Amino acid sequence: MYKISLIERLEDAAEIGKKSIFLFVWKKNITSLRKNGLKVTEKFPSSRKKGLFYCEISWEHAIVEDINIPFSDKSLSQAQRLWLIAEKGSK
Repeated sequence: MYKISLIERLEDAAEIGKKSIFLFVWKKNITSLRKNGLKVTEKFPSSRKKGLFYCEISWEHAIVEDINIPFSDKSLSQAQRLWLIAEKGSK
């Protein structure tokens, strides 16, 4: 069975033009996502697993002025990369 990483799920959503997604996320990953510029809103905890939360993860606030900037630019946060992917995916 193929496992998909959290970042791959976010990139897949961005590729079809979405700027947010709802997922179950571990508490330690929530902290990491926030450090990378993503807005994470915890909706409710999982009733089956402690430390797991259903969250809305959003990158719609991470607007990039120059849409032609390369994805590999070191000055971009993960949220800004996802925003660029979404912008290019929605066109």
